[in-house]
Amino acid sequence: MQVHDLLKLYNEINVPPERLLFKIPSTWQAIEASRLLESEGIQTHLTFVYSFAQAAAAAQAGTSVIQIFVGRIRDWHANILVILRLKLLLTEGKILVWLWCLKLIITFTNMATNQS
Repeated sequence: MQVHDLLKLYNEINVPPERLLFKIPSTWQAIEASRLLESEGIQTHLTFVYSFAQAAAAAQAGTSVIQIFVGRIRDWHANILVILRLKLLLTEGKILVWLWCLKLIITFTNMATNQS
């Protein structure tokens, strides 16, 4: 079912469109759809954001809510460390992973703030 079809259904039961937020997985096509929907005043929530490129594209599209999966990014990073057999102490590894995730969030927040 398409967003516009859902809007019609909600309109039939008197739910105003500004009370709705459409959650969409953040594929490249969905980011473009978010751009179009937001330009029509329809709020979108992009989820499954795993990279800075996805987050930046979603912010540039004017998406209302961008959900970054920091835990999944952290897990991926931890798995890469294992695959590459890096010999870091466990505490150093955790600190590096969290610093990397924190840097991603700070960079995205700064970029989103500058977009406003």
